[in-house]
Amino acid sequence: MRQFSAMIGGGPGERADYLQRLAPSLEPQVQEQDLDSVYEKIDLPLAPVLAEIERTGVAWTPKTEKMSRRWKRKCAAWKKKLEAGGIGIQRQLADAAC
Repeated sequence: MRQFSAMIGGGPGERADYLQRLAPSLEPQVQEQDLDSVYEKIDLPLAPVLAEIERTGVAWTPKTEKMSRRWKRKCAAWKKKLEAGGIGIQRQLADAAC
């Protein structure tokens, strides 16, 4: 299984180009691990939401700080479960998410 660990630099257009070229290489792994529905039902619908958040930013308040700490705890537990479950795309998801 091929792993990708390249740092993506440059502007949004350069990153988008890199990801567009990377996607066909990852597609067989996604299908092999039966993650098509995750991609279609979670990743794709979230893309425009995350792009808008990145574009406009997020106001940081005491409430968001509390949410951040809670997310870090949940994320650490989720990452541990993913790493225990195998290799490949699961480990990449854990690294990317946390």
